[in-house]
Amino acid sequence: MLILVVGVGQHVGKTKVAEEIVKAFKEEGFAVTFSKPLSTLNAFYHAKAFERILEVEEFVSHDVLRVNELVKSEEGFEVLNPVFSLLLPIDLESVDWNTASLDSPIFQTAIIRVEKSTYVVEPVSRFVKSFFERIEGILRKREFSRVEIDEVDDLLLSGRELSNDILRKLKRKSEVLVVESSGNLAYPNEESLEADRVVIVTPGKYFVCDGERYRRAAEIAGRLMYLRCEDVVEILKPKRGYENIKNLIKMELLNH
Repeated sequence: MLILVVGVGQHVGKTKVAEEIVKAFKEEGFAVTFSKPLSTLNAFYHAKAFERILEVEEFVSHDVLRVNELVKSEEGFEVLNPVFSLLLPIDLESVDWNTASLDSPIFQTAIIRVEKSTYVVEPVSRFVKSFFERIEGILRKREFSRVEIDEVDDLLLSGRELSNDILRKLKRKSEVLVVESSGNLAYPNEESLEADRVVIVTPGKYFVCDGERYRRAAEIAGRLMYLRCEDVVEILKPKRGYENIKNLIKMELLNH
């Protein structure tokens, strides 16, 4: 069974929901795996999460670290979180006060990890120096390649395609696979759209949708690479939401 967890808007609590789903199925005796195929961490806006990756000395989603404490998967982070991007704050003085750079996630991307390969996005002189210095300890312990900003899109696209194969293999090995999308993306990769059930997280309320119905709505919305969950739910208009995630899990997932 593949369960996809998506969010309408940013920071609505997808990881907490994923944790509750994992707990519930584990308590029922199922072998559960958690995956976040794509993830992005902004070191400036998510300081605690940044501290966590510095602590473990891995370029990995803090959400995967958190949920894996429950799952205790033997899979490596390159499998559970095959594509990871780290954004660092831009030193505006170094880019001649180009404030438009603050609205560009690609321009702010300092590190990309695709499976086991790590890439540093040049020029690093555009970042606030103290932030980049903090990740140099991790870089010293691994091989990495240097890429230019205009290569970032292609690198992320290739990583996303790779993550499809990884997710397919995880699904074959798991009784229950819980997949968390990134930000407000309607789905992290094509393979995740093969979900049996989709849990939609909104501020204060939770909905569940049949996977086939969600796929059809994504098709109507355009099935774009970076399709927003908002665009899909406006077509779906899900009903019978729950204010308590444990009730949703009991009624809509465990009894499915």
